[in-house]
Amino acid sequence: MSQNELIEDYLDKHEGITQKIATERFGIMRRASRISDLKRKGVNISTEMIQVPTRSGKPAWVARYRKIKEGSNE
Repeated sequence: MSQNELIEDYLDKHEGITQKIATERFGIMRRASRISDLKRKGVNISTEMIQVPTRSGKPAWVARYRKIKEGSNE
């Protein structure tokens, strides 16, 4: 599977994808580029900024991409 296919398949089955998931699970370092590819292909994807803890325990903001399902109000 291509990186785009891996991400699209993951988004079909899960709530969203962050850079950490993309890197750890699939070895994808340029997740935003793959999301851009999918959007150009016509996949409806939203971006949500979420707060996550860093290793030091301080909060950081990261993007989580979610696939918008047909019929959704997002």
